[in-house]
This record gives sequence, C-alpha cells and structure tokens, in this order.
Amino acid sequence: QGRKDLYFEVVVPVHWGMVEIQLPREIIEDDVNNAVLIADIKPAAESPVDIAIYYRRVPEFVDAEYLIRAFADQNPGTELLATRATLFYGRDTREAVFRTQQPDVGACRLRITAMKRDDFLFWIVCGCLEEDFDQYKVIFSMAAATFDPYAQPSAEADIASVSVPLEQDSGSVSVSAQAAESAKDSASEVGAGQLAASLADND
Repeated sequence: QGRKDLYFEVVVPVHWGMVEIQLPREIIEDDVNNAVLIADIKPAAESPVDIAIYYRRVPEFVDAEYLIRAFADQNPGTELLATRATLFYGRDTREAVFRTQQPDVGACRLRITAMKRDDFLFWIVCGCLEEDFDQYKVIFSMAAATFDPYAQPSAEADIASVSVPLEQDSGSVSVSAQAAESAKDSASEVGAGQLAASLADND
C-alpha cells in the first residue's frame, strides 16, 4: 500500500509510463537528510527524456526558492537560464530552467518546479537533451502546470508504489505516486501554453 500523504497528480502524455524505482530503505526513512525520488516518468525506459518527482521533509525556513538556489549552488557548471515565482492552484511556486552538462550525453536542459506543502518540499524535474528541448517543452510545461501534491486520492485511484528492498525482511516500504494520464480542464492547458512561451523559450 502506498503512502497517501505523498499522493500527487500530474498530467503526462498517455503513452508515457512510470519507471520502477528501487530505493534503499534508509533513504526513505531519513527523508530529512535525503531527497527521495517518488516518480520517474518516461516515454520509453531507455529514453534520456525524463520527468522525475522528488520530495524532502524540511524545516519551516526552507522554501521552494531555497531549493532553486541550492540546486544552482550545488551543481558546478550549471547555468541558470530563467527563473520565476508564480502561483499554481493559488499556491506559491518557484520555477527555473537550467542548462547543464552531463558526462554521458552532453548538454541538457532541466526545468524545475518546486512547491511546499506543510513540511514536505516537492519538486518536479523535467529534462532532456538540449537539442530536443523544443520538442518536449510543451509536455514539460503541462506537467509543471498540473503537478499537484495537494490532490486527494479517490477510492479508485491507482496509486503506484516505489518498492524498497529490505535486507532481512520479505516485506517492503513504499511511497506513492499518481500519474494522471488524462487532461485536466482548459485552464491548465492555457497555463501550460503561457509557461511554454514565457519560461521555457530560453536559448
């Protein structure tokens, strides 16, 4: 059974799928000191295109803007291309687009959207090769605009579990994620289009 306190919804293309995640138990149990990956969504298993969702339990003074600054500071060679504060679902959200160099694939673009819910800091990282960013920027904008960690699971919700292998136990620890594979209302689509134009169009 997944953890309902980590439930979220996000709109992705219907043919994209959740990649199975295996995490060490100690990472999830120490979510104060570790960023925990709770969803990895791709068009294909081996694709460099990726929508990854993380959370971390943080003290009151740590907010979404802090995460954006920390990402830039902790990743030398990463170039900040754009940043903005906005409101999604009426909640404070911070966004940024970065250019980064990956040793195995070269130049990449990352779009990070972060928001805080109580003592949970959530962020969604949409990434691809820099040369492919124009192809995926609208999909990334839709994911960012519809990412909602405040959503409440319905009784029939399909909650995907992240399995954590245990060394001496046949059971597992899991966290939950929801990939909503159907479009939300037209307001979300308009918001995504505006974001694609105003934030993601940076060279």
